[in-house]
Amino acid sequence: MKKIIFLLFCLFLPVNLASALGILYTDTVYPIAATNLKPKSELKMGEAQSVSMYGLIETGHAGIHKAAEHGGITQIHYVDMKVKRVLFWSVRTTQVYGE
Repeated sequence: MKKIIFLLFCLFLPVNLASALGILYTDTVYPIAATNLKPKSELKMGEAQSVSMYGLIETGHAGIHKAAEHGGITQIHYVDMKVKRVLFWSVRTTQVYGE
């Protein structure tokens, strides 16, 4: 039984460390790119998401193009990646700001 628990831990640990360091809980935003110095409050925002369960199944489209499309953005200024994770369930949201 200990070997099975250790094997599962070793399999799922890299999934949890792929984008954030919180193993039990994570709620953070990472900067991906910035091309302009305009304040975010003056820009439109679009989001796109993907959801992962147990690191085995991931579904959704969290691409920059899809997020820009959702926000009606043609010129991208900033891109952030928001990660929210509770145990083995996670949501990744790409946030695009622009005009």
